[in-house]
Amino acid sequence: MGTEPLREYRRRYLVIDDDPGDLEILRRLLDEILAGKAEVATFTDVDAALSGLDSTVDLIFVDYLLGEKTGLEVFAGIRDRGCECPVVLLTGQGSEQLAVEAMKAGAADYVVKESLSAATIDRVVVSALAKFALEQQVKLHQQHLADKVRELQHALDHVKTLEGPLPICMHCKKIRDDHGRWDQIEQYIVQRSDVDFSHGVCPECLEEHYPAYSSRKASTVAEK
Repeated sequence: MGTEPLREYRRRYLVIDDDPGDLEILRRLLDEILAGKAEVATFTDVDAALSGLDSTVDLIFVDYLLGEKTGLEVFAGIRDRGCECPVVLLTGQGSEQLAVEAMKAGAADYVVKESLSAATIDRVVVSALAKFALEQQVKLHQQHLADKVRELQHALDHVKTLEGPLPICMHCKKIRDDHGRWDQIEQYIVQRSDVDFSHGVCPECLEEHYPAYSSRKASTVAEK
């Protein structure tokens, strides 16, 4: 049984401009540089454009002046709808400063309409998409680091530590807790840390408390 060949991914670009002439110029330039490798949808109505936004849109061109709305307002509307794709502003002569402010707000780039050309649009498209891809990688890396920080914090929250002076009896070595109770040192430490104890007998205590066993062991060693 044969397999169906993979279809080439086609990007989706949106152009929002209330001037039909400018809209057509940009559409032709995009068709020229994209050579049919992307779908270009054009809108003169902002609300109609925003209503059709979804996660499949790859790049949006927005005119800075759209009747009663500005490009910044449209940009905010795009983000409010959860569309994170790069947005490029189209500006008229003398409005470059406004476009720079828009870039500070998060727009990917801007193009002055008087300088529209295939080369300019090609440069802007490539730059905006590359910048967006890099930003996504940074976000993933930051998310990964945030997850690691949460994991480490979770681990630290479960680590028990002992610090500060401990009131210990000089004779029996019991330790007084915060409630005035005297506990064996092993019990006190186990309750306040992840330490566990395994008991044995040191040579000095072996000699003192188990002299018979110690003597037999010494004799056995001497005979050998």
